Amino acid sequence: MRDRDALTQSYPWLARHDAPERLIMGDDLDAALSTVLYLHTHPRAELVGVYRGYERVTFAAQCDWAALLGGLWLDLDIYDARCRSLGHHIVRHTAEDVLPGFANSCNLNELYGRSVTRHFRWKYPLGTVHFLMWLYGCDVRPQTDAELLIWLADSTYINGQSHRFRRNVEAWLREVVPLPGLLAGFAALDAPAFEARMSAFQERLAGRGFAPGKGQVRSRHLGLSGFQCQPGPEDDPVLYLRKLLLYCANVTGWHFNLQQLDGFRPPVQELVGRRRRCAVHTLGDDGLAAFLERERVFSYVFTHRQTLNYTQDLG
Repeated sequence: MRDRDALTQSYPWLARHDAPERLIMGDDLDAALSTVLYLHTHPRAELVGVYRGYERVTFAAQCDWAALLGGLWLDLDIYDARCRSLGHHIVRHTAEDVLPGFANSCNLNELYGRSVTRHFRWKYPLGTVHFLMWLYGCDVRPQTDAELLIWLADSTYINGQSHRFRRNVEAWLREVVPLPGLLAGFAALDAPAFEARMSAFQERLAGRGFAPGKGQVRSRHLGLSGFQCQPGPEDDPVLYLRKLLLYCANVTGWHFNLQQLDGFRPPVQELVGRRRRCAVHTLGDDGLAAFLERERVFSYVFTHRQTLNYTQDLG
């Protein structure tokens, strides 16, 4: 990875500091772990909202939309220059794309020139939390529940198996975001014994009321899911995610002040956009940025080489 000091000079909001910050998180396990670690390292940061299903933003009743846009969106790629977002999806089609909506945001694939047309196969294969662990020097001990929880983030343990992207995961962990404690268990990811441990851990997560989510990838030996802990339609998303945040803090030891969640409790308000999908060849001859402006896109990601998912008309 680039030098930590250079990164925090480019993105000072990523540096450890004690200034107030409003956080808006994604709605899965990686987002929860990333939020917990940020709250742990930034004592005056406060969670105020969640972007759910890349379609709706649920946020504190006392916040207005302008204040939310000025916040920090964690484990998200928000295409709005007023936002600071930290994400890791592929957001560039070609190296020539000009993307003014990301002027104040940090994207891990952008840092290393990954796009649909350049090194797509070697895109960032980890979670946002793995980058933040490296940035803040917070590793985990092998053979612990904390290790299993961190491997779960964005299905990283499945990506690290031989039927998925094992070489790419190892390369990023060794050369870009080195985490010795996590690397100590990397060799075991491909073995049935690790999956047995993970299966028992997922059963404990389910017993605590956390849901597997809609993950599409499966582990090599037991067909386990990524278990991304996203709230279901029957869950109150605020209460569910508060419980998940506290659980993640207890397992990892990344504790924070409960007052940092005071802005994330009922009553809340909500804004809903429209989620769309299109083939890359339909973007138009005037380029990606023109399409994003024309379609009033708030967030998007290239899920495959030929597919763009995006959300429009939010806010």
